[in-house]
Amino acid sequence: MAGGDFRNGIEQLDRVRVEFEALGVVNDSALVRLELAEALLVANRPSRVPDLLRNIIVSFASEGMMRNANMALAFLKEALQKRRASVRVVRYVREYLEELSSRPSATFIPPR
Repeated sequence: MAGGDFRNGIEQLDRVRVEFEALGVVNDSALVRLELAEALLVANRPSRVPDLLRNIIVSFASEGMMRNANMALAFLKEALQKRRASVRVVRYVREYLEELSSRPSATFIPPR
């Protein structure tokens, strides 16, 4: 992806997503879905993004982390519904979820 080979990068991300989902690796699968959505938007192929992110699921040990993760996902779903799910929005949510395990008390603050 970094070198501009979007087609190959998207195919590889999709393979990883399928493998993670088959293994039941919930959080990593969600992060790959977000990265794949981001790649599709960068490649100007947005048609798969709503379906890809519609039923995204994450799981965190603490109630506070789960609440924050659900806030981030609700924000993303609203952006999808309003057709405002840009690369920046998807990346913001993905990076937030990636950091949530190491910063469990980090409150989700929607981007401006």
